Formats: sequence, structure tokens, C-alpha cells
Amino acid sequence: MPRTRSVIVGLLGFALYLVLNFDLIQRQLVDFDNAWLCGLGLTLILSAWALEGQGPIVRLIWILVAPVFGSIVGFGLPILGDYLSSGYHRSLSLSQWTKLAVLDPYLPARLWMLSALLLVLSVINHQLLNLRNQTAAKGRS
Repeated sequence: MPRTRSVIVGLLGFALYLVLNFDLIQRQLVDFDNAWLCGLGLTLILSAWALEGQGPIVRLIWILVAPVFGSIVGFGLPILGDYLSSGYHRSLSLSQWTKLAVLDPYLPARLWMLSALLLVLSVINHQLLNLRNQTAAKGRS
């Protein structure tokens, strides 16, 4: 059940992010493929599932790093697809690739907003869990 709650937090955060930024994603992220959004969403959900039960420091690091790592994964998927289908590898330096995968989408795609949503939802989830544990403890005594 705890893993389910974490996945729900990841899904809800990603859904709210899409709803709040739908017009921005349609207008300004035309050059990004749907693979970028898929990579971002999959990274959030899988990492939320994998990190359930970890301490608050690990969860905070997840909130800050998961959107950026998801952007990297999402940007890498089309490149990997092109390479697998055509065998052609675009020669980009590591600094160019990092700029395209992390820095270029961070402000235009408002990935900071996704981190803020995940933070709020994680705090709510944590408070609800504490409230449930306190209620259960009072019921036992």
C-alpha cells in the first residue's frame, strides 16, 4: 500500500503539471517529442515507486532531481530511437547534450513547477500518513 501512495503522488504531480502547463507545452515545446513527456512521467512514477519508505532527505533529493533526470531520459529516448532505427549517431559533445537535455527545457517547460508540486503532494502524503498512524495509536490505547 505505501508504494501505491507514492505512485499516486507521482501520477498526481505529473497530471497537475500537465494541466497547469498544457498551453505552454503545446506552444513552446513544439521541438520536443512526446517521448520527452513519456520519459518525464515514467521517471517520476518508477522513481517514486522505488524510493518509497526512504527517509525525508532522500525524498527531498528525489523531488529536486527526478524532474531533471526525467528530462534527460525523455530527451535521450528520441536520440536512442533514431540511433536504433538508422544507426546514425548525432555527434554532440557532453556539454551540448546536457544543455539540450537539462538546461533548455528546465525554464521553458517549468520543471521547477513540477518539483514544487511534488513537494506539496509529498508533504500532504506524509502528514496524512502521520495522522493515520496517530489515529491508529489512539485506537489501540
